[in-house]
Amino acid sequence: MWLNGIPSWRSLTLSLVAGLLVVCLGSASADPGVSSADTLSPEEVAREREVLLQLMSAARSPVASVALEIDVTGAATLGAAEAPVVLVEFADYECGFCRRHQFTVMPALIEEYLDTGRVLYVFMEFPVVDQNPQALGAANAAHCAADQRKYPQMRESLYRNPYSLDAAGLVAQGNALGLEPAAYTACIEALTHEETIRAHMALGQQLGVRGTPFFFLGQPADDDGHVLVHRRIAGAQPLELFRTEIDVALKAQGTLPPDAAGLSQGPP
Repeated sequence: MWLNGIPSWRSLTLSLVAGLLVVCLGSASADPGVSSADTLSPEEVAREREVLLQLMSAARSPVASVALEIDVTGAATLGAAEAPVVLVEFADYECGFCRRHQFTVMPALIEEYLDTGRVLYVFMEFPVVDQNPQALGAANAAHCAADQRKYPQMRESLYRNPYSLDAAGLVAQGNALGLEPAAYTACIEALTHEETIRAHMALGQQLGVRGTPFFFLGQPADDDGHVLVHRRIAGAQPLELFRTEIDVALKAQGTLPPDAAGLSQGPP
């Protein structure tokens, strides 16, 4: 889900490059009566066109190299704490693309990378409250479940029940998961974890998160709870992209990716 009304650098770059491409291609069909000094040769046009197309491709790329250190202390995680690679996700429970990632990509990531100790997955909350009014309460419910060690189960339940995110629906989902009802209901009603969630949102804004899902890939820093980020991934991308990026990160840390270790990755 991407926010409307905020022109991103990619959209501005695409507009500029598209305009240049039109000018460049227009020069190739200029009036033959115009002096050759004022026009490009076919070879020059071809070279310029290739450069501009490369720029357009880069502007569209969902992946970018970065150099960041972020603090994810206290965030919910899945996978081995000592894993050599860390993948951080900023998500919104009312985001359809986040839901798609949860059910089409996450299962394979768990099987291939989390269960094998290669990746630690960190969950950061980024409810877009002005567009999704129930997302904050849903994020709070996930943390209320985390208090009873059932964050992953609640996360899946919230995505499976996108039309049951009001207070009654959240309580019903907690009951279905077998959470202790008094403590969980009190946590829901008091919005106990709002401060933590808003801290996640503030961090995401500082990092340039403008929509969900949004990912940061890196390695554990020396400080506990910190991650050295090398790549950012915008949007709900296909499994194969995550495999490629994670495998590169694993090799950089001297760890064999699943395919090199003889583990079947299965179909993408």
